[in-house]
Amino acid sequence: MSKLPSLDRRGFILGASMSLFAVTGRAQQSDDGFTRLTARPRDLSTPDPQILARPFGYAGHLPYPILRVRQGDDVRVRLTNALDRSTSLHWRGVRLPNAMDGAAGLTQKPVALGETFEYRFRAADSGTFCFHPLISGMTSDQIDKGLKGLLIVDEAIPPDRDAEAILICDQRPGATAVTVNGRTSPHLDTVRPGTRLRLRIANVSSQNIMLASFSGAQPLLIAIDGRPSALFEPSRQTLPMGPMARFDIMLDMPQEDGAKVRLTLYHDEGPKGPSGDGDPNQVLAEWTAQGAPVAARPPIAKLPDNPALPAAIPLENALKFEFAVAKDRMWSLNGASWTGTPGKPLFSAARGRPISIGFANHSDEAIDLALHGHHCRLLHPMDDGWEPYWRDSILIPPRQTQHVAFVAGEPGKWMIHDAILPHFDQGLAGWFEVT
Repeated sequence: MSKLPSLDRRGFILGASMSLFAVTGRAQQSDDGFTRLTARPRDLSTPDPQILARPFGYAGHLPYPILRVRQGDDVRVRLTNALDRSTSLHWRGVRLPNAMDGAAGLTQKPVALGETFEYRFRAADSGTFCFHPLISGMTSDQIDKGLKGLLIVDEAIPPDRDAEAILICDQRPGATAVTVNGRTSPHLDTVRPGTRLRLRIANVSSQNIMLASFSGAQPLLIAIDGRPSALFEPSRQTLPMGPMARFDIMLDMPQEDGAKVRLTLYHDEGPKGPSGDGDPNQVLAEWTAQGAPVAARPPIAKLPDNPALPAAIPLENALKFEFAVAKDRMWSLNGASWTGTPGKPLFSAARGRPISIGFANHSDEAIDLALHGHHCRLLHPMDDGWEPYWRDSILIPPRQTQHVAFVAGEPGKWMIHDAILPHFDQGLAGWFEVT
C-alpha cells in the first residue's frame, strides 16, 4: 500500500437509453429496458489469464462492465446472484434514492443465491462512478475476485475534447503490478499532436492507495469522484487514488511529433517514487503524438458547477460531531464495530441541515472514509475555508484528524465506512439518518 500523500489543493498530490460495454466491446440491454448483471463464478478451465485472475464476474462482461448513459436518463439494472454467497450492488458516488444505494443490511437485504434485485434510479448528475458489492465480511473478497464496474454519465453538453480514454486501474492483494483495463500495463495509444484528451481514471482495487503521476503535458483536474471541481493542476502532477476513487483529467498533447505523455505509478513516495527509494515505478499509460497537428483551440475550461451542490456551506449553522476511528481486535467507528446489522445511528439530521464532522484516526494505518449519498468538502486545518472540490471519501493518514462538511441530502439511512474495504469487512462502518 502506498504511503499517504498530502490531499489539499495547497498540497494536492494529491455520469437516450443505457448501453453496457466492456472496455473493448459492447453488449445489448434486455428487451424490458433492464441491463442484466449476473454475478457468477467464471469457467476457470480456460488458460486466459484475465479469467484466472478474476474467478468471479458479471456474466458476459470481461474484464469489467461499463454502463454508460446520458445525464437525466433512467438507469435500470437487474442483478441476479448465481454465486454461493450473498451479494449486492453499491453505486459509489451516485445521488439516488436511499433504497437503491445497495448497502446490504442497511438499505436492502443481501441478494442471496438465486435471487434478483432491481436497481432503478435517474442519472441526475454527470460524472464517472463505480459500482461493486457492499456486504459485511465479504466485500473485499468479492471485489478482489472481479465483481466491479464503472457507471459513466455523460454531460448533456460534453466539454470540448478530441478523444477520451478510460483507464481502470486495478491491483490484487499482494501483487506489485497494476493492471489497466484488465490487461498488463501500459495502455498505449497514438494521437495527433495537440490532441485534447479527456481521461477518466479509476482505481477499482479493494484496498490499495495508488500514486499516479503525469509527465510530458499539463494535466488539469475537471472533476473528482463524479463532481465538477475547480480547474487546477495537481501538485507534482500526481493523483492520490484511494480505492474506488475517480479523477477526470483534461490535457493537451504537445505539438511536437513523437512527443510522449505518460501516467506513471509510484510504488513508493518519492523520484523513484516522489523519495528515491522503493520499488521501480510502473508506466500505466503512454500516449505518443504522431501525424498532422490538431489546430490550436481556446484554453481548457472548467465544467459547469453542479446545481445540486451549495456554493457555500453555512458552518455557523452546522451540526458538529467528532468521531474516533480505532483498531483493536476489530476496527471501530465512535466505539462501535459494524457487523452487518445496524445499531443506533451516529446522528440524525433534517434534510438541508449543514453537517461538520471531525474524523480522528487513532490507528497506525491510513483510512479512507466514504460517505454514502453525499459529497463533502475537506475543511482547512486552520478553519479558514475548504478545498475547491467535492469528495465522496476522505483519506486520513495514521494518527491524524480531518474535518469535512456537507449538507444533508436525500432522506434515508446512509452509511459511513472505510473505502479500504478489508477495514470495512472488519467493522469500520456506521450510519447516519437524514429525515
